[in-house]
Amino acid sequence: MSYSIELWEEKINELGFTDWNIGTNIYTYLKNSVLVWLDKIEENDYILINYKENENKSIIHKIYFKNKEEIVFYDSRNDFISSAASKQLLDVLKSFSIIIEDEEKMHINKELIELKNKKFETNTTILKEFITKNFYNLIEKNVLSKIKELKNNNQIENKENTKTKLWWNLIRSYCSSINDDDKLIGIFTFLKKFDNKINSFYNDFFETFLFDKNNSKSIYIKNIIDNNINKFLEETKSITELEDTNWEEKYKIDFNSIKNKLEYTDKIKEKNNDLDIEINKGSLPFLITKTKIYDFFTSRQLSYKMPLFQRTYSWDSNMIKGLFESLLNDFLNNNERKNYSLLNNIILGQNNINQIIIDGQQRITSLILIILSLKKLAMKMDENDNSGVQDYLNPLIAKIGDMIRSFTQSDENYKAINDIVNNQLIEEAGKKENIKFKNTRFFKNWKEIIRLVDKKIKYISFLKDFLKYLLENTYFIVTYMPNLDDKKAINIFSNLNKYSKKLGVLDLFRNKINEIFGIESEEYIKTYNETINLYFRNSISDSSKDENISLILNFLNNLLTINQYQIKIEEIDENYSDNISNAFEKIEEIIKIYNNNEFKFAKKYESFVGDLITYLWENIIEFEYCTYGSITEIIKIIKDKKIYNKTFSAIEQIANNFYEKIKKYSYVNFQIYHISNGGAKTVFIPLIWTLAKEFEIFDFSKKELNENKVKEFSKYLAEIEKFSALWKIKFSGQSLTLQIRKICLKLKNDDGNLISPEQLYLELEKTIKELTIMSNAQKINELYKDLQNKLNAQIDESNYKNKKDTINLLYKIVLAKVSYGILLRNHETPQYFTKFKSKEEKNNNTINYIDYTYEHSLPKKLKPEDKKRLDLIGVKEHEIENIVKQIGNGCLLSDSDNKSLKNNFRKNYNYLNINNYSVAGGKTNFNKINFDQTLLSNDELIWSNEQIELPKIISVEDNKYENFKSFSNYILNRSKEIIKAYISILFYDLKK
Repeated sequence: MSYSIELWEEKINELGFTDWNIGTNIYTYLKNSVLVWLDKIEENDYILINYKENENKSIIHKIYFKNKEEIVFYDSRNDFISSAASKQLLDVLKSFSIIIEDEEKMHINKELIELKNKKFETNTTILKEFITKNFYNLIEKNVLSKIKELKNNNQIENKENTKTKLWWNLIRSYCSSINDDDKLIGIFTFLKKFDNKINSFYNDFFETFLFDKNNSKSIYIKNIIDNNINKFLEETKSITELEDTNWEEKYKIDFNSIKNKLEYTDKIKEKNNDLDIEINKGSLPFLITKTKIYDFFTSRQLSYKMPLFQRTYSWDSNMIKGLFESLLNDFLNNNERKNYSLLNNIILGQNNINQIIIDGQQRITSLILIILSLKKLAMKMDENDNSGVQDYLNPLIAKIGDMIRSFTQSDENYKAINDIVNNQLIEEAGKKENIKFKNTRFFKNWKEIIRLVDKKIKYISFLKDFLKYLLENTYFIVTYMPNLDDKKAINIFSNLNKYSKKLGVLDLFRNKINEIFGIESEEYIKTYNETINLYFRNSISDSSKDENISLILNFLNNLLTINQYQIKIEEIDENYSDNISNAFEKIEEIIKIYNNNEFKFAKKYESFVGDLITYLWENIIEFEYCTYGSITEIIKIIKDKKIYNKTFSAIEQIANNFYEKIKKYSYVNFQIYHISNGGAKTVFIPLIWTLAKEFEIFDFSKKELNENKVKEFSKYLAEIEKFSALWKIKFSGQSLTLQIRKICLKLKNDDGNLISPEQLYLELEKTIKELTIMSNAQKINELYKDLQNKLNAQIDESNYKNKKDTINLLYKIVLAKVSYGILLRNHETPQYFTKFKSKEEKNNNTINYIDYTYEHSLPKKLKPEDKKRLDLIGVKEHEIENIVKQIGNGCLLSDSDNKSLKNNFRKNYNYLNINNYSVAGGKTNFNKINFDQTLLSNDELIWSNEQIELPKIISVEDNKYENFKSFSNYILNRSKEIIKAYISILFYDLKK
C-alpha cells in the first residue's frame, strides 16, 4: 500500500533524514586527514585511538596508525583532539567508506589503497576517483536502503545512523545548490528549503573539492555525480510513489481574473440549478433535498459563510486521498452510466443574508482542493482549452473564489488555498511564514491530491468524463434551515460533533455480520464481540480500545496470500490508500473465499458448526501461531468467557485442542518464534503458514499431530531460520514481502510435489543478491562478527556511557535456540525436530522458552552497597558495564522464578531448583564450527573436533566480590561459546 505524503513526513525522521548542522565543513575533515597521509600509509596497517584526560578532566583522543604512529592523522595544532571532534572525523571518513570497521578494528579501505598503489597521482585526484566511483553505491547503502526498508517493512531497525544523516545532507546540498531546481523538495514537498548555514558545511565538498574548476576532469566528474543524483531521485519516486509535484507551480489559478473575464451571471443562467429551485419552493422549518456537486457550488441563491465556531480544516492526507479514490473508483465502475456517488449530509443555516455551513465543512473544503487540482491538471494537459474542460469549470471556479474569500473572513487559514493555487509561496528558507504555510493541512493535502490526480489521470478525455461524473453524478444531501439565529446554530453544531467518531474496520465488519446473518445474527455478533473483535484491539481484554489497523491488515494480507490472491492484494492496495477502506475491501474478498468453500468447510466437522465466524477464528489461530509459534494470547481471550452458544463452543474447543497439540512440540514452536524475531518480523508468515497447511499442522479435526509431518515441517523451518539470520546482516532495505509471496506460489514443482528444504533455502537466498555470491564460510564469518558485536562487544572507559543497552529479545532467542539444541543432544541433529524417542521424552519435552525472559545474573542496576564494595577492590564502572552487557551474563527464567531471585548481586539458582539448560548448561555429541580457522580461510567452512556445549550460569560460590576478575573472564568466555553454539546449530546441515 502506498504511503501518503503526510505519512512520509511523519516517518522521515525515523530514517535519519534530518538537516544536520555538523559544525565543521566536511571538506575540512578530508583536507586535513586523508589528503595529507594517503600516499604515506601501508596496506595492512590499522587505526588506534589513545585516550587521556586533559586538565579539565575531559576525555581527549589521539588517532594514529599502529605501524606509523609518526603520521599525523588529523592536521590540527595538537596531537590530541576532543572526543566530539574525533568521533565526527571518524564518522565522516566511515561515511565515505574511507575507513572500514572489521573485526572490531578500523583500517583504510583496501580498494582505496589499491587505487593509490596503481596510480601515480596526487592524493586529491585518487580520493576524487574513489569517491566518484562509489558515490551511488554509498547513496544506495545509506539513504535508498532506508527508504526501501521503511516502505517494505513499515519499520527501521537502525534508526540512529550518522552515515545516513551525512549522505542525506549531501544530497540536499547538491539539489539546492548545484541543481537549478530542487527536485528533492518536489518529491518530499514538506521539506523546507535547505538552510544556507547548514549548506555551507557540505557545499564545499562539491564546489571546492569534486568540481574544482582548475581540474580538467571537473566537468566529467560533475556529469557523473549529476547522473547519480538524478538516478537517486528517480529511484526515490519509484519507491515512495511520490511524483514530482513542481509541475503545478507553472500554472496559476487567479480567481479574480477568471471572474472578471467570465460573463458570470449570464453563464450561470444558461443552466437550471436544481438546488435553487428547491430553495425557492417554500418556507418550511427546514428543507432536505439532494443536490449535484455542480449545483451546490454554483447556486445563485446561496452565499456560503464559515461560522466562527467551525474548527479549521483538519482532514489528513489519507482522508482526502480516500475521498478522491472512492470517487474515482465509483466513476470507473460506472459501466452502464447509472452509477452515482453520495457524499452524505450538508447542513446549512440561513443567518441574515448568508448561509452558514454547520456540518460538512471538511468535505466541502476537500472537494474544493480536488476540483482546483483538476483545474490545474486541465491547464497542464490542454493549455488552449481545445477540450472545453476549463470553460466548463470556470463558472464553478469563480464561485469557489468567492467562497474562499468568505471563509477567510472567519478563518484566515483559508487564505492558504488562494496562495497555493496562485503560487504565492514565500521561498526564503527559514522564514516563519513559509514554515507555517507548509505545515497547514491545506498545503499538505494539496500536494497529496496534486500528486494523485497527475498519477491517476493521463488523458484529457478521461479528465473530462471524470469531471462530469464528479460534478453531475455526485450528490450531497442538503439540510437547509432558514431563519437560524447564532445560538441555535451553535447548539446544532455542538450536538452533531460531541459524540461522533468514525467507524473502524471492526465496526464495519460487525454491520456486515448483521447483513449476512439477518435475524440469526445475534449469536454470531455476540461471539464476534468477545473474540475476533478483541483480538484485533490494542487490548485483548478491553473492547473500548482502538483497533489495531496494522494487525488487521497484516492478517488480511496473509490470509489472501495463502489463498493465492496476491493479484487481488496488489489491486486493492493500488486503489484504496485509506487503511479502513483497504481493509474492508479485503474482508469482502475473504467472504467470497469463504462462500466458495462453505460446504467444504462445514463438512470438516461433525460436531462443529461451519460458519463465517468459525472460519475466521480458525484462520486467526493459524495466523497467530505462524507469527509467534504460540497461541497463548488466543487462549487468554476465550478463557472464562460465559457465552453459551454453539458458535462460541466450537471456536473455544478448536483453540483449546490446538493449544494442547502444539504444546508438546516446543522446539518447533520456537523455530517460528526465532524466525519472526518474537513476532516483530512478519514477512515470513505466509511462507510458514503455507508450509504448515501442507504438513497438516492445522488439521483441527484431529486430536494429535503426525510426528513425521512435524519433522518435515521443522526441516523447512530450519532453512528459513538460516536465511532469517543471514538476512539481518545483508539486509539493505530490500522488499521481501512480494518476493515471499512469489515463493509461496513456487513451493510446488511442475509435478505437484513440494520442493526440498534445500531448494527453498536457495529460493530465499536469491532475494538477497549479496548472499548468492558468498561462500558458506563468508556468510558464517559475517554472522559471527555481527553477533560478537551485538552480544559480546567490549566496552572501554571512553565509550561505556554511550553504549546501547542490551537487546534482551535477541539474547533470549540465541540462548533459547542453544538450549533447545542441548535438548536434542541424543538425536541425529540439533538443527530441527527429529521425532520423540520415547513417550517419556514426549511427555517431558514441555519447556516453552517462548514464555521465558532473559534475565541478567549480575544485575543491570547494582545496589549502592554492591557498587561500593566493588569500587573498594578497584573494579571500575566500565568494567562492570562490560560484563553486565554480555549474553553470557544471563539465563532464561519464568516470571515466577525471576521474581523470587530479585535484584541480588549473588543469585542462587540451586535454591529455587531452577534447572533448565540456560542455567544448568549441557554438552552434546555434535561438532561445532572451528571459527578461528574459518575466519582465517574465509572460503572453506572448517569444523572442529570439539562438541557444541552451553556452559552453565556462574555459580553462587564463584560469584563473590573478590572473584570479580575471574568470574568476569568466565562470563566473557561463556558469551563466546553461546554464539559459537548458536551458529553451529543453525548451520549444522553444512557439516558433510
